[in-house]
Parts: sequence; C-alpha cells; structure tokens
Amino acid sequence: DRAVGGGLVLMLAAAGSIFGLFLLTSLYLQNVLGWGPLSTGLAFIPLALAAGAGAHGAGHIVGKHGVRGPLAGAFLLGAAGMALLAHVGEDGSYLRDVLPGMLVAGLGLGVAVVSVSIAILTGAREEETGMVSGLNSSGHELGGTVGIAIFSTIAAGGGAVAGPQAASGIAHAFIAAGLLASVASLVALAVLPQARHFVPKLRLNPSQMPILSQREPSARRRAIPGNLPGIARPVRASDCVWDAGAVRGVRSAHPGDSGRRTGLSFRIGLLVNMLGTGLVEADVVRRPASAELLALR
Repeated sequence: DRAVGGGLVLMLAAAGSIFGLFLLTSLYLQNVLGWGPLSTGLAFIPLALAAGAGAHGAGHIVGKHGVRGPLAGAFLLGAAGMALLAHVGEDGSYLRDVLPGMLVAGLGLGVAVVSVSIAILTGAREEETGMVSGLNSSGHELGGTVGIAIFSTIAAGGGAVAGPQAASGIAHAFIAAGLLASVASLVALAVLPQARHFVPKLRLNPSQMPILSQREPSARRRAIPGNLPGIARPVRASDCVWDAGAVRGVRSAHPGDSGRRTGLSFRIGLLVNMLGTGLVEADVVRRPASAELLALR
C-alpha cells in the first residue's frame, strides 16, 4: 500500500527533523549563547505548545483532505522554520533568532508526525495492524537516531562545538534539516495516495485508528447482557467517524464519563513529553561541554 510504504519513509524524515530540531537548538542556546540546562529546557515550552497545536489540528485536516496535501504542506512549514533557524549567529538572541523558527517548525512537524501515523495505520490490513504499528514506532526511533547523528556531525563540521564559533556549523545543520524537510514534502506529493482514494478508506476502517469520536449521541456503546456492569461492546464502523486530532476518545454510556478527559490527558501527556525531551537534550548537550570532559579530550 502506498500510504504504508510512503508513510514509513516519511516517518524517518519527520522523526529525524524533530529530534534534530531539539538537538541543534540545545547546542545553540547552551554552547553559543551560554544558557544553562534548565533554562534551555524551559525554552522548549513554546515548541511543545506549537507541536501540540499541530498534532491537534492534524486529525481534522486529514479527515477532510487526506494525507498527501497536508503532509506536503506540513513538511514545507517545517522547512520554513528550519530556514529561519539557519540565521542564528554568534551574537543572536532567543526571541529574535530562535523562537520564530522554533514555532513554525514545531507546528509543521507536529502535523507531520500525526499525519504520517494516520497514513501508515489506515493503509494497513487488519491482520497486519500490529506489525505495521511496530514498524511505525521503530521508524520514529530510527529516524530520530539517524537524524541526531547526521545533524550533530554537520554541526561539528564547523571546527568548534562550543563558543561563538560553533554558530556557523549549527546554522549549516539547520540548512540540512530544511533540505530534508523539503525533500520529504516532494516525496509526500509523489508517493502518497490522493484524498479521493484515502479519505473513504479512512472512514471505513475505524479499527486502524487509535482514537474515535461519536457521530451521534445515540451511537454510544451499549452494555452486553450477561456481562459485568460497565463492559460494553466495541463500537461498529457505522457508529463512528474519524477525529484523531480532537483526541476525544469513545464516549461511554455512563453519565459523566466524558471523552474530554481522555483528550485533556492526551494533550497534557504530549506537552510533558515534548518538554521532557527538551530537558533531556539540554542536559545531554551540557555534559560534553563541561570543563572536565573538555580537559580530558
């Protein structure tokens, strides 16, 4: 399936770009501007919010326009953000040189990661869902690992890993990340199926998506006679529509058991995950730059 094969390739690019964004920004804020690890980690809060907003909107966009156009646009938005970040210099500042590109790239890559996952899971057959889901997760980790290795090598190619002189290599790495996102945009246009082919499959395969929302209140889950209270039958495909970005979950028949709680928990978890990634990246970047390790070199 083109959605599965193309989605797996694009997952490598999306994960590599977003992990590289964290790493390169951490390198710049700490090794060039001299920030500490805690302040650097907190500086990623706007990126987490932008990525969360993109992930939230991805489901609505994909449900109406498929994955081909949204993914192409999302990667172009990520490339634009990387191009803004490529202007970092020795005497730059967070508000002027980092924050605008971080917000633009975070928004685009947030849409891209969710849209890629939708493409992969929707294109898989029911008996292959587990295997494809594992490949999706593996592609995310592999893409992030390879992206960090490539972009850190480019950043170190400038001849300095710390101090104002490191800004040049970091800028070159941001340019490489922008080129990767641009190529991924072209791949999305060339490989992924068009909306008229993908959207009907998206609506007819609710078992391939982790999150559903009810079309009508009357389509709520009903308890199976003879089972324990609260054990409900699975929702039929005809009862549901896709709404991955809203992350509302499947509503239960019990009063007060609202899917909004699931959505809120998901959003909070996403923001904490992104912030935690920023803090870890900041701490990892700080250690090699310490005076003791530099003396050992």
